[in-house]
Amino acid sequence: MQSHEKFRNILNWHRKKEEQQIYVDALAEYKAALELDPERIDVYQKVVLLDYKMGQFSEFETQANALLTKMKTVNRIRHLLF
Repeated sequence: MQSHEKFRNILNWHRKKEEQQIYVDALAEYKAALELDPERIDVYQKVVLLDYKMGQFSEFETQANALLTKMKTVNRIRHLLF
């Protein structure tokens, strides 16, 4: 491998790690927000997306299932009210 390719690969690796660090911080903030208001479906959606982007597929599956359950509950309530 040529040195400029090696350098580019190193930069890409660091960039990806930086993005993951940002994801980690954002994920922590979203989870803190859910502790304050666990009914926020929009925040659950962000958590699910970040878990997927970070490659945390087990957590993605857990959070996606929780989101689906919440959405079904909200839809049942809407149906009863309207």
